Amino acid sequence: MISVCLTVFEGELFLEEQISSILIQLSAEDELIISDDSLSSKSKNVVKMINDNRIVLIEGPKNGVVMNFEHVLKKASGDFIFLSDQDDVWLPNKVELCLSALSKHDLVLTNSIVVDKDLKHIKNLFKGHVNLDSVLRILVTNKYIGSCMAFRKEVLEYAIPFPKYISMHDWWIGISVMIMGSVYYESEPLMLYRRHEDNITNTGNDSKNSIFKKIHFRLGMLHAIYSLFYRNMKNK
Repeated sequence: MISVCLTVFEGELFLEEQISSILIQLSAEDELIISDDSLSSKSKNVVKMINDNRIVLIEGPKNGVVMNFEHVLKKASGDFIFLSDQDDVWLPNKVELCLSALSKHDLVLTNSIVVDKDLKHIKNLFKGHVNLDSVLRILVTNKYIGSCMAFRKEVLEYAIPFPKYISMHDWWIGISVMIMGSVYYESEPLMLYRRHEDNITNTGNDSKNSIFKKIHFRLGMLHAIYSLFYRNMKNK
């Protein structure tokens, strides 16, 4: 069984297109859990109009994107979990190729095609091979983009609840699996990664964070990594 975990914040503009690209790849037993953090009812109305019994619509915690993803992940019951944003489009072979990778690995990170709001091609998100064999390298330059990730449910046993020190959920999930399991990079683009003026995250563009904020984010991640190591050693 597959659980797709999708978070929404005032995302009615592109939401129907994203949901349609997901549902067409799911079986009758799979689920699409949508956690809506919106203040208005517009996104909820889009979901309700689709009227598909595989969709589970829940109210978000209204505490930011990281906590919204933790909230929706706690509701997932599938053996394989896919993360999704509100405004992208899945390409037709995304689920098939991810499940193939997950038969041998705990997490798969895929490439995607960066597009504008009208789905016009800009560039591939990743150029060449993405090296996922060094936690230190990923700590310096994060490559884990949530909407490009799928993983086994067992990952949640050590990845959540999210440490309070982390800045982004996908970065933490990727690093925690590098420590505790195995990761795989799929170079074929499996998603249209829509970038527009209302995107919540800045991925695909140059970071606007100050050097002090970047250092703060990495110190927080180091604290979370230490806690994971300590917890793992304590349980052995």
